[in-house]
Amino acid sequence: MADFKNIKKSKLGTPPKLEQAGDNLKSPEAAPSDGRSRNATGRTEAFGTRVTSKYKKALKTIAAKDELKLVELLEASLVAYAEKKGHKLDL
Repeated sequence: MADFKNIKKSKLGTPPKLEQAGDNLKSPEAAPSDGRSRNATGRTEAFGTRVTSKYKKALKTIAAKDELKLVELLEASLVAYAEKKGHKLDL
């Protein structure tokens, strides 16, 4: 048979009476927000490619200097290239 004499008792004490407890149990539970839905960008497609280490370093350096994400720099580069070559973009 199990020996329950050595089980530690809770250090929390007794719970408060129902009248003293808050009303939060009556309200619906809301999931915490981490801001992702608020900052949705519409970027849903993964894009992976292989580049040289020099290209990657240059891309990261320019993005950091201009306080851009890599994707923002790539998007700006595409727009600039399309304008230079006369391509129409539908983004």
